[in-house]
Amino acid sequence: MADKAEMHRELELAWADLTAAVESVSEEDREKPGVVESWTLKDLLGHIAFWSGRAAETLRCVCADRVEDIAVGEGDNWWDEWNEREYNIRKDRSFMEARTEFLRNYKEANACLDAAPEDKINTKLRGKEVAAYFVGDTYGHYREHAEHIRAWLRNLETSED
Repeated sequence: MADKAEMHRELELAWADLTAAVESVSEEDREKPGVVESWTLKDLLGHIAFWSGRAAETLRCVCADRVEDIAVGEGDNWWDEWNEREYNIRKDRSFMEARTEFLRNYKEANACLDAAPEDKINTKLRGKEVAAYFVGDTYGHYREHAEHIRAWLRNLETSED
């Protein structure tokens, strides 16, 4: 059973770690590919923004008893298809636009978590607790990509020497 206060703590810790990693990237390096595959930092921020927004929307729908409105992926690689779709939607946006959406959607996910009753967070949705979806789309995801950024920066440092 998920504890909302603990989820908030984990969300804030992972967010602080992620934003520190993002802020450690120089302006010069922001447009270099390779953070995750061919993505630039801007592309990664758009990716994270999408999934944070999805976390917020999932909580809004669950809390309003509208689970039928939650978009569901189909097939074995649906998340890859969604990632590609969202990349294509955002690829021509500026770094500042991506960063704005990244910040806004984090705040929205945090606010939705704050507003969600604990019983709603612990209800089952397609065989898993809603909390598990939230974790996967937010702080679990933030930790994964913070490490990607740090590894990419280490690689840039060694390749530039």
